[in-house]
Amino acid sequence: MEANTFNLEEVYNQQLSEMLTAEKKYNKYFERLAKAAYTEELRSGLAPASNEFPQHLERIKRCMAIQKIKASTTTTELNEVILKQVDQAIKSGKEKTIKRDIQLLQVSKIMLQVKIAVYQTIHQIAVALGNETAAVMMEECYKDNQNAYAYLMQISANIIYPQSVVTS
Repeated sequence: MEANTFNLEEVYNQQLSEMLTAEKKYNKYFERLAKAAYTEELRSGLAPASNEFPQHLERIKRCMAIQKIKASTTTTELNEVILKQVDQAIKSGKEKTIKRDIQLLQVSKIMLQVKIAVYQTIHQIAVALGNETAAVMMEECYKDNQNAYAYLMQISANIIYPQSVVTS
């Protein structure tokens, strides 16, 4: 029986490279989402700077420098599908309303969930490869995204949904 050849380091390098490209796109989309938000709290919660998203780019670049790899020009098909959905949500209406904030919240939370999953995967691979520096940086990224997700959950529970009941 022939053994399949599998190189975890190649997978790791590909994940890093694709995530760099995706993270750049995510940053732009979160900026657009923040501008489209109706409530100040959601605008703040979606702003890339308030969620340390720019630092994620720097961490990925540092991990790539350690690996001596270059950036990819592509992302995964999943990222492209999600970004298309986000784009549609942003373009779905020009009026800033609570209803629209709910739509923006939904797509934002989906993006964050994907980012959490990918950063956790990269973190686990870095641990398996014995790359402690990268493992720590990727752990910081997925924890930042978990915190951003939790903050959006608080905004939805404490601000968006209560306001939608009042304005209905």
